[in-house]
This record gives sequence, C-alpha cells and structure tokens, in this order.
Amino acid sequence: MELDNYTDDAISGLISLVISLVATYAASFAVPTQDLIWALYAVGFASFLSGFFGSYYAE
Repeated sequence: MELDNYTDDAISGLISLVISLVATYAASFAVPTQDLIWALYAVGFASFLSGFFGSYYAE
C-alpha cells in the first residue's frame, strides 16, 4: 500500500510536533504572550511540516 511509504515521515513529523510544542509552551513562561494558543498552532503546523518533509526529502 502506498500509505506505508509515508509512515516514517509522519512519525518524524509527529516527533517534531511534540518537541516544538513542549519547547514553545516552556518558553512562554520566560516570555509571556497574549496569544499562546495561536503561537502553538503556528509552531505546531510549521514543525509538523518541517519534520514530515525533512524526512521525506532526506530519503
């Protein structure tokens, strides 16, 4: 099945997502923000795509 080819890429994207969301949330204690939820959305979206496509094109 063709979706099996993207499993490793999706896992890489999810790992990147978790790490960046935790780092962003931890950084929000040092630098308070009014829009933490929107920052988490933006960072999460960008980090997942970065991890996914970084793994995809590295092969």
